[in-house]
Amino acid sequence: MVAEPQILGMMRDVIAPLLGKNIKIHELAKEICHLKTHEIHEYLASKNLLPPHKRASI
Repeated sequence: MVAEPQILGMMRDVIAPLLGKNIKIHELAKEICHLKTHEIHEYLASKNLLPPHKRASI
């Protein structure tokens, strides 16, 4: 989840109790809401939180 700090605090309080014990939560103290979706993916992949984006082969 990517959210602005004010919303993130509220969402954390609601979502955390609903998550199973097998789900890991990673929090980054970085404002990335202004990035485009592919930029967010690249940033999270650089932190090893998502796999790198695979280009479609023709």
